[in-house]
Amino acid sequence: MGIAVRQRAKFEGWLKFELAAHAELHGAKGVEVEAASTDSGDSRHDVTFSYAGQRYDVELKTCNTNWRTEGVLNLTRPITKNVDAIIVDGKKLGNCAGNGIAAFCMFPVPCDDNRWTDYLFRIGKKLGVTLSVDRHTSRVSIPSAVLLART
Repeated sequence: MGIAVRQRAKFEGWLKFELAAHAELHGAKGVEVEAASTDSGDSRHDVTFSYAGQRYDVELKTCNTNWRTEGVLNLTRPITKNVDAIIVDGKKLGNCAGNGIAAFCMFPVPCDDNRWTDYLFRIGKKLGVTLSVDRHTSRVSIPSAVLLART
């Protein structure tokens, strides 16, 4: 994770397989990555599986930001386009055959910076759901020693 964060590199492909493996390890059946969707249209969901007799369709996004953080390369990243892509994926789930789950990682976000909540609420508003920082988010700290461990 530290390498991806310090380079502002997206890691959605890796994350799909980690989630798929985790779901299978915990009893999910029929786990597939990028399987053809059974809903109308020609779309694919990032991860699909069945658990306890229910189907789940998951859309994942990794949203890199342009906020300055110690140990992270100063690169310009279009956070607005990344947030728009989260909304597009969330809307795809409106027609899914199972239970739709949209999840995203936003990085890097400085520890004392709450600008990310504006994007969370914007995503919820565009998808017609009320999102809560307490109920729908968690923050993971990556020690600065990991971010600064460049070769």
